[in-house]
Amino acid sequence: MNKVILTHLKDRIFFGLWENDKPAELAFYDEEPEIKLGDVILARVKDIVPHIRAAFVQLTPSQMAFLPLEQAPAGLRSGDEIAVQVSKEAVKTKDPVVTTKWTLTGRFVV
Repeated sequence: MNKVILTHLKDRIFFGLWENDKPAELAFYDEEPEIKLGDVILARVKDIVPHIRAAFVQLTPSQMAFLPLEQAPAGLRSGDEIAVQVSKEAVKTKDPVVTTKWTLTGRFVV
């Protein structure tokens, strides 16, 4: 039987995967990970600014991102949670750009 354990331990996140009652994978992650190009994240909409046709979404407690409204689902409102992918990294003072149209690559994608 396979089990997945995901829990908070001090200021880190613990992930454990058990296969046939034996640990197969164990990992610790920082609570606020570094956001990289291509990462898919569950973000919360903080503000929608119609005159620039964009929404600002919160990726982590200290990291905001820019979401063009053309790429957002219809009826998006402040407080909604949406899955986004980082399409352009932050540059100097500008926040990263995200999209709801994911591009998944790699050897495990079919």
